[in-house]
Amino acid sequence: MTNDEVATAAWRVEKEDQIAKRRFDAAAIVKKYIELRDFVQEENKAHAKRMKDYTDGMELLEGAAHALMKTTGQEALSTEFGTAFKVHKLSVTCTDKELFLDFVRRTAGWHFLTSHVTKEAVETYMEKFEGQVPPGLKAEGHIAVQFRRA
Repeated sequence: MTNDEVATAAWRVEKEDQIAKRRFDAAAIVKKYIELRDFVQEENKAHAKRMKDYTDGMELLEGAAHALMKTTGQEALSTEFGTAFKVHKLSVTCTDKELFLDFVRRTAGWHFLTSHVTKEAVETYMEKFEGQVPPGLKAEGHIAVQFRRA
């Protein structure tokens, strides 16, 4: 554990201890939680708004660097401040699920797939089969606390 992690853990224990020693009623808990949640949401919006000009500027500079590399035939722009360079990126979407899955089956191309499981499908299966989990999966539930405004 790093020093930062130890400090964070100690802070959390101290805060939990402080909370445990105080008596809160339901109204105070819900009111304060919603106040804090609203504050965090507003601060996140304000932060995104403050950063917009900067992120837009960065995108503009990326385009300018790409245009300069294209017109000069360079793969990178090395300067005393740093280097701008090209990186190939690939975006892949499935346009025909059945066709793709048929290809995977025919070619044993299982390496094209990941093992993500949809929680909703597992929940539906478990409801239908009296809580039984599909073979090869592990499903663990837990209780979370959520808040909604009155």
